[in-house]
Amino acid sequence: SLLLTSELKGYIEEPGWYFYSDEPFRREGLDLLMLTQGWRSYRLEQALVTDYQTPAIAPELYQRLTGDVKRLVGNKVVKGAKVTVNIPDQGVLEEVKTDEEGCFDFSPFEFPDSTLYSVHAVSPKGSSNVLLSLSPEEYPAVEQAWPFMEERHVAGRPLAENVSVDVSFMDKSNRRVSYENGLRSVFLEDVVVTAKKRKAPKTPYETIQGSITIRQEEIEQVPDMSLKTFLLSRFPGLYFKENVVPYYRGDDPGNRVRVVLNEFPVNDSIMENQLIQTLSLKDIEQIDINRDRTAGLAWFPMTGAYFIAIKMRQGISMANYIPKNVGQIHLLGYQKPAAFYSPKYETMQQKENPMPDLRTTLYWNPKVQTDKQGNASVEFYTADSEAPFSVVIEGITDDGRLIRGKW
Repeated sequence: SLLLTSELKGYIEEPGWYFYSDEPFRREGLDLLMLTQGWRSYRLEQALVTDYQTPAIAPELYQRLTGDVKRLVGNKVVKGAKVTVNIPDQGVLEEVKTDEEGCFDFSPFEFPDSTLYSVHAVSPKGSSNVLLSLSPEEYPAVEQAWPFMEERHVAGRPLAENVSVDVSFMDKSNRRVSYENGLRSVFLEDVVVTAKKRKAPKTPYETIQGSITIRQEEIEQVPDMSLKTFLLSRFPGLYFKENVVPYYRGDDPGNRVRVVLNEFPVNDSIMENQLIQTLSLKDIEQIDINRDRTAGLAWFPMTGAYFIAIKMRQGISMANYIPKNVGQIHLLGYQKPAAFYSPKYETMQQKENPMPDLRTTLYWNPKVQTDKQGNASVEFYTADSEAPFSVVIEGITDDGRLIRGKW
């Protein structure tokens, strides 16, 4: 029903009848329906000579990460370039190669929305002197936007045109906020509290146990020196092997120190050295030093790593700092399922809890199945406040008809 009415023109009587079963007469009826109300014109001359039009966009069956790799000089495509895809949140680290056109296609996969994909490309011989370009996702343009209702912000009036607000509903919501977050007005005697303001972490690395955090205020007090010299003075146990590669307490391969720039792991030793040599302290907002190799698994899967995380100041152009062969992208993925909250009263502590239940939405279930007689039942706890509530039931029958009721 939903598919037919959205695709076909005109009134369709009992759309679900065509899909109730696979009987031949229903298929014949569906074919006639498509001929009469789903007709799409086409050029007969082109069809006779098999000059068919192919879709410009392929069916989207799964997520894809695509792009191309070119040379920095000459802008020529790089065949057989090695492209590493790192997905820290999912523990994925895989490699693909570019084709004859210098393009790569990392697929198929399915990951949640807002997942970060880090991509690193090198030439077939391992050179970083290449230009990586990631293809952004394309979406159809919105032909006509829905007009917004006129908003009102005057107390005691509707929030928008033709939308009324139940006063008891709003009062219940305000009371619930007061109970959960405390009263809004509490009169206390004058007191003087002195303490250092607790700063919220600016980076996810500050919470790592044993990490060293150097904030902007401390960096500004440092005399003019290079980033490399500054790190050696603040990172005990750090040294640079052959004055290039950073290590921590020994030159074992597992003791190598990696670099993370603006939450992006730099998976290239040459680029790491370039950043340490060229970054200016005056452009840096914060430096976090991770001395726990296991904690680095979130950014360097499979092996973990010690790392130096550098956060640049806002407004600083990274064109001269970020390597041209690396990139990051967020793709539109699936939404993680979220369960509707329903209170449970299983223990005596839960039953005797003095906190009143002021929920405004008592129950929601998107999958209520009826039995053979067409009956269904649900159970839920009402709120503590004495007030009438409404019930809305919506669904679809086996033969495709929409149902809706409100009481």
